[in-house]
Amino acid sequence: MEREEPQSEKRKSILAIWTKSEFYLGFSAFRFMKVIDSSMLKAALKLSPAATVVIESVEYTWHPLELALVVYYCAPCTTTKSVRMLLYNEDSGNWAFQDFQLALPVDSNLVPYFLYSALPDLILWDAHTVYYYYKNFTITGIIRTETGERNLSKLSQGSKIHNVIIGNLFSHPQPYPSSSSFLLLPPSCLVFVVAAALLLTLSIVTLE
Repeated sequence: MEREEPQSEKRKSILAIWTKSEFYLGFSAFRFMKVIDSSMLKAALKLSPAATVVIESVEYTWHPLELALVVYYCAPCTTTKSVRMLLYNEDSGNWAFQDFQLALPVDSNLVPYFLYSALPDLILWDAHTVYYYYKNFTITGIIRTETGERNLSKLSQGSKIHNVIIGNLFSHPQPYPSSSSFLLLPPSCLVFVVAAALLLTLSIVTLE
């Protein structure tokens, strides 16, 4: 007798794909399901019909059935856009807005990375700046150098941030309880990789 899989296992996606206006979940046997589109997002955000809503990125969190959407909206889209984050639970089908909002230049592009944690802890970065959100968005900040500089591209003579790597580079008398806890336990650091066509610069920034 074949065992019937629980409903939560049947609905667990194996990939997420999206365009600027639509978000889909992919399942086995090349099955895809549209989850949300820009018109639905516009209604959820209670925006005017003239506003523009764009899905910027989608990322799986460390919750086994949860994904995060980074979306932005603007009206008109000339200089600044508002960035929001929504969490989607595949099992319940519910959406939840997070306590997360940024005002950024329209030409910026945020990349999210969720840390290993029971609560949504993450970092995001664009070409010049790294943002962090810790303990379910109750602790937030921007990575700065010791001199207070937040534009990290200046450290590499104008190169852009290519990737961010998380890790503990210094010894500590007690083990860290999780890979994300180093954000609060000194000494700690983020290593960010700033890459240009012919230049790769490694810089260490200490969080206070």
